[in-house]
Amino acid sequence: MAESPEDEFSDFSFAKQKAPRKFARSQKTWRSDDSDPSTETARNNIDTLTQGIQDNLLPENKYKYSPIRDDQIRLLILHPRQEHEDDDIKCSLMTFQFDESNPVLPRYQALSYFWGDGDPIHKIRLKDVSTQDAQTRTQGPSRARSTPQHSGHDLRSLVKRARQSIVGAEFYVRKNLVEALKHFRHEKRDLYLWIDALCIDQSNLTERNAQVRRINALYSGAFNVCIWLGKGSAATKRVMHSDGFIEKIGDPFQLDKYVEDTRDPKHDERVLQNWEDLADLMQSRWFSRRWVIQELALAHEASVHCGYEYLHWTVFRDAIASLNLKWPQIQQQEHYRKLRQGQEKVGEVGALGASVIVDAVSSMFTKTDSDEILERVTTLETLVSTLQSFESSKPRDLIYALLSIASDPPSNVTPIEVDYKKATLDVFSDFLKYCFESSGSLDMLCRHWTLRPHRGDGAEVSRFKRSFRLKNREPLPLPSYMPLAAGAPFGSGQHVLNGRRNGESFVGRPDRRNYQASKKLEPSFKFLEYGDAEYEATINDGKYKSPEGQDIMPPRYRSILTVKGFRLGPIEEVVGPVADGTITKDCLSLAGFETEDQADDVHTYPPKLWRTLVANRNSAGGPVNCLYENACGYCLAHVGPNGHINTGDLIQRRNQPETVILYLKRVREVVWNRKFIKCGNIGLSEKRDDFWGLGPPDAQVGDIACILFGCSVPVLLRPSPDREQRFTLVGESYIHGLMEGEAITGREKETWKFEDEWFNLV
Repeated sequence: MAESPEDEFSDFSFAKQKAPRKFARSQKTWRSDDSDPSTETARNNIDTLTQGIQDNLLPENKYKYSPIRDDQIRLLILHPRQEHEDDDIKCSLMTFQFDESNPVLPRYQALSYFWGDGDPIHKIRLKDVSTQDAQTRTQGPSRARSTPQHSGHDLRSLVKRARQSIVGAEFYVRKNLVEALKHFRHEKRDLYLWIDALCIDQSNLTERNAQVRRINALYSGAFNVCIWLGKGSAATKRVMHSDGFIEKIGDPFQLDKYVEDTRDPKHDERVLQNWEDLADLMQSRWFSRRWVIQELALAHEASVHCGYEYLHWTVFRDAIASLNLKWPQIQQQEHYRKLRQGQEKVGEVGALGASVIVDAVSSMFTKTDSDEILERVTTLETLVSTLQSFESSKPRDLIYALLSIASDPPSNVTPIEVDYKKATLDVFSDFLKYCFESSGSLDMLCRHWTLRPHRGDGAEVSRFKRSFRLKNREPLPLPSYMPLAAGAPFGSGQHVLNGRRNGESFVGRPDRRNYQASKKLEPSFKFLEYGDAEYEATINDGKYKSPEGQDIMPPRYRSILTVKGFRLGPIEEVVGPVADGTITKDCLSLAGFETEDQADDVHTYPPKLWRTLVANRNSAGGPVNCLYENACGYCLAHVGPNGHINTGDLIQRRNQPETVILYLKRVREVVWNRKFIKCGNIGLSEKRDDFWGLGPPDAQVGDIACILFGCSVPVLLRPSPDREQRFTLVGESYIHGLMEGEAITGREKETWKFEDEWFNLV
């Protein structure tokens, strides 16, 4: 049951303005005399408050969903327009019995689209149509993606009568959906569609749980998935209709020809415009939405629609792969360098959501020659770790949107199930526990993957306009061991379009760890929970009201994770962070290289310097190229007039050796927005100066470098100033000489003395 406007309004800060408090005080001196000034003030305050609420309310849906059982689904019938394109969009919802192993459904398509940021203020008309008679007369089962075996006469007659009989009740949707419905609406025929925003009662959490759990069958059962990129711009329309450009670059011979044309002044502007238009199309908001990954991965057939132009997904996929392959060559062309606007707009193509989707979907399953899925081979931890740039409107969907395409967990690990009634903290905690138990590693603590929940996030339907909700949006805290996706290499969502924001993660992918700082020690951890009696009392006393929204259960977890490990030492010096890949003179000095003293003989720099700048790994996580040492010497010989190394400028210089360029690109992946740190030591009788490395941008003097059992890299912890034995997880670090288990080996040989302890992370 949805909250009343008054109940929902009470959660916002606007409800705590002065007018209600003045009115409360005026009640103490209430008199029947209407001439009393306090009476008039109170009335004015009430009128102002009431008008403020009304001005910020969305139009109310007149259509009300009829409940369905867990073994049923709805399909949307999009009726043809009557005369004009702007005629009301009229739809019917039909309920069908759904058996995943043998669905009896009409032939339908599924819509994959970006919901959009606007308010649901665009009117369509909805009505229910009973399918009981039609289904009882169905003559045989059929799979939705093949030609139906039933006669179809009863169903078509039923739909035709529904189209002609009832106008339908008002229902309001967002702009992007209403535009999609207008574009897909046929002049004469009814279309059967599955659209999550309409076929699921979003205000009913119980129904939503049941429907999302079978979403894999719904998308794989559709004969086609329609990818709606929006109405498009002049650029997107141009490239979708530009002499078959997208189709042609999928051909290797045509691709090389188009790249060659970028070198020809007669063709460069036209060809470069095509490449840039394709890159612009790849920046559609659809490619930033997390749900689309499984919607595309599960599709048997898919088509890409932008306005009235459309392509088969495989054609579009090959074009994206071609652009990724040739983009470095295109960027190096002299004529491209002149297009400053294009250079700023496109950025790093490989980091765009479109590129990530193409790579991810191609390796997600093992399939038969007929494209039937045999096995899901990618773990949930890997999916969440590698798809940080894809966002969702609900923080829980960071996990739920990937469940259908993730491989099964080990038999001794409890699988995660969709439950929108769970508090976000519990969903995230269950996921971390799942990762720790599945992989035997704590590395997920170091990856940036979460979205911060906000007050009211759990309310699936809100009566207030988005502008009002955003103005009164109150962030809810997350513990430090759940790092935000904003700290990922390219951030999340639309931030990806602006280029690199942070360095690559030291822990790497879950399926190939880069280091083994804790060697093979098993993780020891415990999530602190409320006791059963205390938790039940919280539920039963009726006083708990979740800040996330109505019907959300209280969290079971206490926001405390206890992990076992030992201290390496305190951070004694910090320099940075490295801004835009420029390594300052102070950073080099901390590593033992003084530009004034060593400018004439760069080969005297400490060997640990060149290795630390690339975290002693190549971009794939493998051993470094031995030529990197000479490349580092070259860079040190070409420091700027202020003693800094500007990696961007060095890469752009003409005739730069390829080895130097490769080295500098790897340096940028590692040091971007990180701080250089020097760590003291408490495990040795004699102090050493070689505990030097890289830390997160928030690192500060006094943080403690630690090894956690089951974590492949050292981490920095910050003691709580007011709570003993409580620590904030600052982040992962690279400390040269301690990345391959040297501290564990030294402890075993008793040359280093480290004492185990339990750290309470908050």
